[in-house]
Amino acid sequence: MRKKDETSVPIEQRHPNDPNTKLLDSTDFYADAQHFIETFLSKTSSNKKKKKIDVYEVDPLSKMSQTGEVVIDEEKNQPFDVRLTKTDVGYGLIGFYNFYRMQIIQHKSKTNLFFLFTRWGRIGDGEGQHQMTPFSTLDECRKEFSKVFREKTGNLWKDVEQFQSKPKKYTLIPWNEREIQKHVDVSIDFQRLLDENEQIPSKLQSEVYKTLFKTWIHPQVIRQNVKKTHLDIEWMPVSQLKRSSLDKAREILEKLKSDIEKKEQLRLENRQSKTIDQSVEIKQILDSIYRHTNEFYSIVPLQGYAEEKLPMIDHERILKEKEQILDDIFQLELSYKMLLAAQANFEKISPYDYLYKSIHCHFEAMNKDDMDSQLILRYIWTSSPDIEVEQIFKIARPSEEQRLNDRKLTNHYLLWHGTNICNLISVLTRGLLVGSLTANSTGNLFGKGIYTSDAFAKSLNYCSGVVQNESERCFMILCEVALGQIKETNNNTRPQDDDDDVTKPLDLTRYQSRKGNGRSIPDPRYTITRNFDVQMPLGQLIPNPSISNCYSSLPYNEYIVYDEAQVALRYLVQFRR
Repeated sequence: MRKKDETSVPIEQRHPNDPNTKLLDSTDFYADAQHFIETFLSKTSSNKKKKKIDVYEVDPLSKMSQTGEVVIDEEKNQPFDVRLTKTDVGYGLIGFYNFYRMQIIQHKSKTNLFFLFTRWGRIGDGEGQHQMTPFSTLDECRKEFSKVFREKTGNLWKDVEQFQSKPKKYTLIPWNEREIQKHVDVSIDFQRLLDENEQIPSKLQSEVYKTLFKTWIHPQVIRQNVKKTHLDIEWMPVSQLKRSSLDKAREILEKLKSDIEKKEQLRLENRQSKTIDQSVEIKQILDSIYRHTNEFYSIVPLQGYAEEKLPMIDHERILKEKEQILDDIFQLELSYKMLLAAQANFEKISPYDYLYKSIHCHFEAMNKDDMDSQLILRYIWTSSPDIEVEQIFKIARPSEEQRLNDRKLTNHYLLWHGTNICNLISVLTRGLLVGSLTANSTGNLFGKGIYTSDAFAKSLNYCSGVVQNESERCFMILCEVALGQIKETNNNTRPQDDDDDVTKPLDLTRYQSRKGNGRSIPDPRYTITRNFDVQMPLGQLIPNPSISNCYSSLPYNEYIVYDEAQVALRYLVQFRR
């Protein structure tokens, strides 16, 4: 193979030849999903009204589901049944992230036997503890109920309609929200979606495309992402995730980011001197962090805090953890709603076709003997020779081509970006984003951005897929990235200026990308130049001569851009490992 500056491989066409383009009209999957959810909830509510005894369920831990019923407060026309939550990271050694439930239960056959049932525990830690206290009259039981309610919330039961949250007290979950938060979930019927005998026949051409979309409907896709988000789905079912609530949680984290930066700046200033005004400002900032932390945890119920202190979000490391969790929830919410919408339209259109329309991305299944395919296979096997490639798709998202060209930047490279399947649905639908939080970046060593690599093995670390037949089917994206002027770093040398300091934002007036040099790099002699001056590193990995005398923490090269307009999705590789 000739040297890089002499090597040019012509490619016949840039845009995919998608045989299913005629099917690619747009869908409003969010509207379809929401209508499906609302219809399900209305039917559930209607069924409950027809059978009054089931309107307010007796807590199963009372063991009175068959023998008891929740007592109704006739004056208020609502049950003596409350659910409370308390999120208080500033209390005690472990902190409060608790729930409290209280009911008055009457024995169905013994009219003079009432029970005050209470249950409490930490959200995400199973059923918690419970207690049953018997009373011979409703009046006695009601007085105790009202007394406990006031102790826990600081509110009178008679004024529950005007409930006000009090500092360091439990907050009441209103009835109109409780059914959504705790009991009602609209689940995806994966078995039905995948049963081709029940489906309307798909109009997608060839089994290759059907296999692609069928993989994305696999229940593992959702289960893996639910686990990754740490979301307590008993309190916040995935179907009830709302973009408005997630946007609010994002805004809270942005406020916390600002508070943390101010706090650190003031602490640095206070090392030299400390004025009364600075002390007052620090107190205000800490109060703001306290308040916003509680608010975030109330909006996003998470598991995993049963045996450790609920962390105050007062440090950059903790903030980044919550940013990544929230970003994963954003991705999960989109994928789940799209699959629910496919279920809603099951009688009208094949789920595979609906998914294809909703993602709204062009796909062309490539022949393995095509020049493009052979080059991509070589690119993969230079760092991951054991990967079994099943199919390569040429892909294109609407308007990305024009957006990339409008940036008018040089140094275009084909680079790898790894992700899991659930996130992949979001990436193909929305593109790779650089948002106010972690966006879709697969790393954050060099700040918030879109991370890619010229080694398949590097991006492989961020892939997860569906396990079938003792192997895992995964996907990898090959992107065209306009790097422009590149700021290179070895990530271990002393910074000469702010742009050398990877902890500080890159000066985007001077540079359009950052490159972290790895210890192993593709042999530059075998980098080819394709049509439109797009470079493709195809050399075997060799030791990086530029860092031979020093240690780099990066095993492979990483490329980071901070503007999503510098990235266009070009290929999707379906493989097994």
